[in-house]
Amino acid sequence: MTVRFDFESHPKIELHVHLEGSVAADTAIELARRHGFYPHEVLPLVDGQYPKRFTDVQEFITIYLAVSTQIRDPVDLQVIAEAFALAQAKQNIIYTETTFTAITHVCNGMNPSEMWDALREGFEAGGGNVGLIVDTPRDNGVAGLTELSRWSRRLTHR
Repeated sequence: MTVRFDFESHPKIELHVHLEGSVAADTAIELARRHGFYPHEVLPLVDGQYPKRFTDVQEFITIYLAVSTQIRDPVDLQVIAEAFALAQAKQNIIYTETTFTAITHVCNGMNPSEMWDALREGFEAGGGNVGLIVDTPRDNGVAGLTELSRWSRRLTHR
């Protein structure tokens, strides 16, 4: 006799997910429109959605970077963080460690303090138990990592 395991109802933990890579296509489209772009011109979508299967890692990175460019202000981050936390809760994921490339958004002009507040408020509004791993691209070098560490420590301890 085979017993079917009800995976959906069991609590889960997710230990590796990139916040910017978790943005749903409809949210990315909303962000593009909010910032005055035609979504099909700035997002590599297929029939208004992401591809069902990525052909390779480069295709995923292309979409990831296109979505990241639509995250322009703290309101965008709050929307993304809340949607993310709600989606995790819907899947009965009770804890998530989420990677976030904060320095990209700071380099694009986002105020670090407002960025952290937006993330916190979004995660709290979504009801999720989310831990944040802040990363930085390798090409930012030691100076970029030092700057990231400095303001991350200061802002996360408030």
